[in-house]
Amino acid sequence: MRLALIFVLGAAAAWCTEPFAIGVKGGVPINDFVNGTNTASGVLNSTTNRYIVGPELELNLPWGFGVEFDAMYRHYNFQGFGVSGTANTKTSTGAWEFPLLAKWRVPIPVLHPFIDGGVSWDHLTGAGVTASSVFPGSNSGPGVDNNTVFGYVGGAGIEIQAKHVRIEPEIRYTRWGSQHFISSNGISTGGVTSGSAFSSNQNQLELLVGLTFGGAR
Repeated sequence: MRLALIFVLGAAAAWCTEPFAIGVKGGVPINDFVNGTNTASGVLNSTTNRYIVGPELELNLPWGFGVEFDAMYRHYNFQGFGVSGTANTKTSTGAWEFPLLAKWRVPIPVLHPFIDGGVSWDHLTGAGVTASSVFPGSNSGPGVDNNTVFGYVGGAGIEIQAKHVRIEPEIRYTRWGSQHFISSNGISTGGVTSGSAFSSNQNQLELLVGLTFGGAR
């Protein structure tokens, strides 16, 4: 037992001297996951739970550069109502987001402003949500269900060094190249659809805070 404890402490000390840092990142989604409004056929209610959280791994490079990889989870609720007011569907689903970012810190003492940018993948988990399951009926438009979508990420923040932990508040924007799902649900007249539509949001804005440990400077 004592030998195992010595091994773990030694491994932790060796990890802290390496250029890698590990930690956790969490925050608040600013905008909603779904754009949806009432139509002639029904109503869609969606709730974006105001949290996003997951582990973070960072590789520190010379001259203030670095590479960061996150795995962040968030959760959503959907409920659709038909014209009679009865619930047609009620679904909860989550999504894992995997950003891979290049980062650059301004080399000034104590506070280090930084910018980052890169790519991200977003994967729906749990029960799937499609246009037809939320708004069934003859007027529902085609549903497009992409479980995984790809996007581009940009962000800016400040790194604060506090003894053995680094605190990184950040604002981050992601533009997804496609939507998880989309449906028009109005009434088509002469090729023009009245009413509205619902779709997953291709613009994502978040306020995040990261806590990382280790990593040589």
